[in-house]
Amino acid sequence: MPIRSSARNISASIANLAASDLLNSDDENQMDIDADVDVTLVQSDDEDHDGKSGAGDEQEDEEEEEASEDEEDDSEDGDEVEEDKEGDKDEEEEEEEVVVGMKRKRKASAKKSDKPSPSEIEYKVCMFTAKQMKKAKSSRGHPITEILNLSSDKPWSTLESNILTKIQLALQPSVLRFSDYSITFTVPPLLIKNNPNVKIIVEPKEATNKENEDSSDDDKDGTSAKGKKGKKRSTKVPKARDILPANVALNAKIDELREKWICPTPGGPCGSAHCFFTETQPEHFPLSHDHFQSWAAAALKGKAFADLATPPNNELFDQVARGARAAQSPLLKRRLELHEQAVRKSTPVAPQVHVNFPPEFANLFRPPPPAPPRCCPKCLYRST
Repeated sequence: MPIRSSARNISASIANLAASDLLNSDDENQMDIDADVDVTLVQSDDEDHDGKSGAGDEQEDEEEEEASEDEEDDSEDGDEVEEDKEGDKDEEEEEEEVVVGMKRKRKASAKKSDKPSPSEIEYKVCMFTAKQMKKAKSSRGHPITEILNLSSDKPWSTLESNILTKIQLALQPSVLRFSDYSITFTVPPLLIKNNPNVKIIVEPKEATNKENEDSSDDDKDGTSAKGKKGKKRSTKVPKARDILPANVALNAKIDELREKWICPTPGGPCGSAHCFFTETQPEHFPLSHDHFQSWAAAALKGKAFADLATPPNNELFDQVARGARAAQSPLLKRRLELHEQAVRKSTPVAPQVHVNFPPEFANLFRPPPPAPPRCCPKCLYRST
């Protein structure tokens, strides 16, 4: 009986250890923890054979003991031997199959590596000679600069060897030792602003030599007509392909006006080669390029604004007699009237003040009446 109980304990402990090993195992093919499955531990063929042989030896020993006991007490122990055999069969059946309730572990997922990929670092190596180091920092001059690029996962020995290589190429010492040099490292700080200010500078490009090039800005600023490279702008007559299509008709109308209004007395009192004069305007009115351009633009709009014989009615031709100019447009008349009304309202008018004085007030400013002449003593005696 003691041998049987010890065998049962050993088999039960082995089954428990096997179940715990399955639960604590880290193999990828383990069962899911959340799956409720009953797992039966079954021995292999070799283990079954060994188990059977071991069980057979135990049974032979037990049978020998039982046989010796039976010879002594056949009648008394017959019933007990049968009960023991039945109990042994039940125990052997329990030992053969041990059912352990366990949960299948979930398949372990492959963990992603949290290590960042190595990045490339740029090192700016600035080297000073021994003569430069003897001078003050402000008077050392510019150092010898070399650029070095290495991956961030490289060890310190690799960086050290690369620095020595740069020193050998730049300074060319007779003996190359890392301990002979004072090396300092600085990392430029990166300032991150929450609200960064952006400064945008817009610069105009160099103007082309087209006909419509506006040079008034340069004249106002006092700058010369030279470009950025010091070249003068072309003063040649533009070619036909350089003239914009919108200016072809305007240039043709300007040519017509120039041919018509040539001064008959060049070098006269007007002092211009082109001037405007009529019977109502006998005095010569000199015409400049601005006058011709404004006149041609108005003539292109229609005869109601201007034609070859009648100039437009604008501020450039205010000195021309009103009868010789074209009629003003209704819009221009209305604007001129509103402008005159605004000027009248803006000019202050002196108030009229009337002051009335009583006649007695005027006596204050009158001189007193002359005193009567004095009489002589004789007159006074006679009167008495």
